[in-house]
Amino acid sequence: SLRRQQHQRYAAAYLNSAFVLKQLGAYQEAKEAADKGLAILMKKYTMHKREIAETLDLLGELCQNLELTEEGKADVSRSIELKTALYGPNAIQLAVPMNIRGALQLQQGHLDKARSDFLRALTYTVKYHSAGKPVHPQIAVCLSNLAGVLQKEGKLDECRQIYTEVVESMSQEFGRTSPVTAQALCDLGATY
Repeated sequence: SLRRQQHQRYAAAYLNSAFVLKQLGAYQEAKEAADKGLAILMKKYTMHKREIAETLDLLGELCQNLELTEEGKADVSRSIELKTALYGPNAIQLAVPMNIRGALQLQQGHLDKARSDFLRALTYTVKYHSAGKPVHPQIAVCLSNLAGVLQKEGKLDECRQIYTEVVESMSQEFGRTSPVTAQALCDLGATY
């Protein structure tokens, strides 16, 4: 129907705005736009479960940037529930919310919970992307997150090994001068 199409367009406009605002670092405004988009999608919940789950991931990430950790964990936990129901308990789609929830746990200093979420995300990702050399960028992201836990625990040798592998992977995939590689190098440098 025309009304349904109009609602979908409004939701898409809010969510597209949220993604752009996130890229610009306007996290509060991005969160407000994502909340509005989610509210529209929730009106037709059964039709939009996938989009709702993706929006909850976005909100979790925005909450991480805004240091709203409890709200962010609630959002990604809902996403995990939805994605588990949609795709199954071992689906690659669970890696993103697991990584976000792990980052939120790390932000709160819950190292064991963060490690658990990062390892689960890594498990899902390795199942989907073949493990090998160079490491697939999605696997490298999971490894980098896990290295962050090791760094907080003071296990710097293990952390450096992982970050070195991440730098190698990102360099081969994106080039030595890419922002992604630069971030990986900064992460490695912070361990010295």
